[in-house]
Amino acid sequence: MVYKILIIDDEATIRRLLSVLLKRNGHEVLEAADGETGVETANNHQPDIILLDIMMPRVDGFETLRRLRANPNTAEIPVIFVSAKSQVEDRVEGLRLGADDYVVKPADPTELMMRIEAVMNRSRRQIRRRRAATHALVGVRGGVGTSTVIVNLGSFLQREASRRCWSICIWPSALSPTSWICCRPPIPRPIWQPSRRRPSTKKQCNAACSFTTPA
Repeated sequence: MVYKILIIDDEATIRRLLSVLLKRNGHEVLEAADGETGVETANNHQPDIILLDIMMPRVDGFETLRRLRANPNTAEIPVIFVSAKSQVEDRVEGLRLGADDYVVKPADPTELMMRIEAVMNRSRRQIRRRRAATHALVGVRGGVGTSTVIVNLGSFLQREASRRCWSICIWPSALSPTSWICCRPPIPRPIWQPSRRRPSTKKQCNAACSFTTPA
């Protein structure tokens, strides 16, 4: 498949070599010479994947990744570190911060292309799983306005994921104007808990789910 790939590296020679390799394989390439520009470019152009150097002036690769993951618009973009730092500690730190892979320079062209493809395949699987979960929740009740509910519910789940909200309670009246979505911190519970009696207030909804919505 063809991807839009952002290269963030302060060395012009490395950017040029990577750009030639990627374009030769049919991909669209964006470039940034430092971390700050890279974060701005990622936010504005929404690349499919980012190749990120670590040793850069002012804002290094680790801090760049932190900023990417902290921004909802770029948090889900896959990132591969491509760095000359080969110590185990550096690779572990990069993965701990949320990198999807780590390649040591000089990277073998074939290996790099395969790693990009592998990361993108994992990313697509994760997207499919999230979409399937969203459709399963909305599928409890069908009817008029289902498409709108899917969009709104998807946005809600994305926001709540950043708050580590694991349990969602959607009442059978999910498509009615008087329905509620209750959310709780990470304590394992069923995703949907039906009730014998339909709650008439949000307070009853929270009580029936045995938790309250977060502040």
